[in-house]
Amino acid sequence: MRFRRSFPFCFLGLQLTLTFPALAVEWKYGKESGQVFAYEFEIEANTPSGITAYKGVTNYSVDALSDDQLRLTFRGGLQESTKPKGTLPGLGAIPRPMIPSGFGGPFGNSDFKGRSQTTNRITMNRQGQVLSMEGDSQLPFLLGNVSLLPFEPLPIKDEEKWTHDFGVTINSSNQSSFRHFGHLGAFGPFGERGTQKIQAASESADYSVESKNEQTVVVKKVYRLKTAAKSDGDSVEISGEGRWKFSIDERIPDSLDFKMKISQQEENVTVTIPISIQFQRLDPAVIAKRAEEAQQKVLAAKEEANRPLSAEERSQILNAIEKGAPLEAKDALEKLASKTPQQADLEIGAAVERATQHSNQLVVHSAERALPKWAPEFNKKYEINKLYKGPLHVPSTGRSVQSTTPLFVGQILQIRENGLAWQAGVVQRLLPDGRVEVGFLMGGKPVRSITLARHNLQLAPEEVEQPNPPKDSGNATPSTPIVTNSEAVHANDLREWSDITGRHKIKAVFLRLIDGAVYLKTESGSERRIPIERLSEKDQAFAKQAEETKENPFSE
Repeated sequence: MRFRRSFPFCFLGLQLTLTFPALAVEWKYGKESGQVFAYEFEIEANTPSGITAYKGVTNYSVDALSDDQLRLTFRGGLQESTKPKGTLPGLGAIPRPMIPSGFGGPFGNSDFKGRSQTTNRITMNRQGQVLSMEGDSQLPFLLGNVSLLPFEPLPIKDEEKWTHDFGVTINSSNQSSFRHFGHLGAFGPFGERGTQKIQAASESADYSVESKNEQTVVVKKVYRLKTAAKSDGDSVEISGEGRWKFSIDERIPDSLDFKMKISQQEENVTVTIPISIQFQRLDPAVIAKRAEEAQQKVLAAKEEANRPLSAEERSQILNAIEKGAPLEAKDALEKLASKTPQQADLEIGAAVERATQHSNQLVVHSAERALPKWAPEFNKKYEINKLYKGPLHVPSTGRSVQSTTPLFVGQILQIRENGLAWQAGVVQRLLPDGRVEVGFLMGGKPVRSITLARHNLQLAPEEVEQPNPPKDSGNATPSTPIVTNSEAVHANDLREWSDITGRHKIKAVFLRLIDGAVYLKTESGSERRIPIERLSEKDQAFAKQAEETKENPFSE
């Protein structure tokens, strides 16, 4: 393929026309080692249940370049968002595996790495054939790896038309999640293994040059994929058409505008999903500007994280956690999670601790994010106790259970079945022959019982919160502390109060005890309301005696 350009030329009154052949396209990827480029992606899948979109920026750097090969590093990923369509008439009649989405169904799965920031290292020849790839950036909907989406197979010579044909397999896992193998997949290679159901398919793409200038070649692409006919009628078919641009000067892809349809037939039901794929190479100045903006955001976020809470912010956060609606509490905890406290704040730490026991799981999740920063000592114990709710494996404590080791029903410990890894368990029954009936824990509740010899048991870490053992176990619960009369007489003096863990303390004056809550006046003059059961046993007894025996001068 050659372009010819003519220029009129005058010499001694004669007009001559000289014709020069235009420079042919050099169909090779990669201009030089160290080359960097980036693309802005927008992919949209129109599923029966909603519109699933993937947007983001992908970045590449050419690490090495030779006459035959180039090695690239990819960094990036696309962010997924879904806009539900609502209930569709008759949709309930469609079997669950036939309802695709970005999160599940036949074209999606939660483990697709392309929906998060990731890194791939790719080796390909100069015509775009992938030789090896380290890492994974798979996207749902049979799109293949996002890191390979920009690259199409190039012709060996300067041709105007070429075809790429190859066989592929489409694998269906036990989660009805189709994965794609092949050189380019729908647009990229390397599916995932460990599947159960395999369908052979033929895949081809026709390319033809539509236009060309000194900077860019525009190529039309027509794509087809179809699985082999099966007796049960199940099949997958993809067809699409679009335009792909290749930069002659930079020797890299420039843009893509492609539309395709995926049709899957299973159990006599067919679902068709239109998908649009677009990307555009970013100008180097835009890349530099975005990098600078991103750096400024990082610095601003760090500055904001290190900025101490104002007195008003602190009061608002505590009030939202203690008394606010779940959404208010969640937002307050998220703000705490974004902060880097410069000094300990026992009051906020205690509030975050209490939020981990909230009835709303969104609040609990946000509290868990804030916990390491505001209550680091409690966080370690909290994480251990969370692990011992099961069902994950737990590290061995080495605290073996002997025949003389006292155990009690309800005790949480480590159990091991058939020499496998240790898991969290609970004692359900102590048998006369010395063996122990235990239950495997899941979410803090026993889900399966088994009888084990004591050498298959180990005591849990001391940080694990155990239920009170029965009195006949030799570990009776300590009796409630007694408050002396002399202490009660000075109930209105400033004194130190402690929570039930003994780790958090506050100096305050007793105000009143009403409806199971103790009201205190702190040194700063603010009033605190604390449920009595959160105080130490000694302080609980003090508050009860103070309320009964002494009139409170601060009461309203």
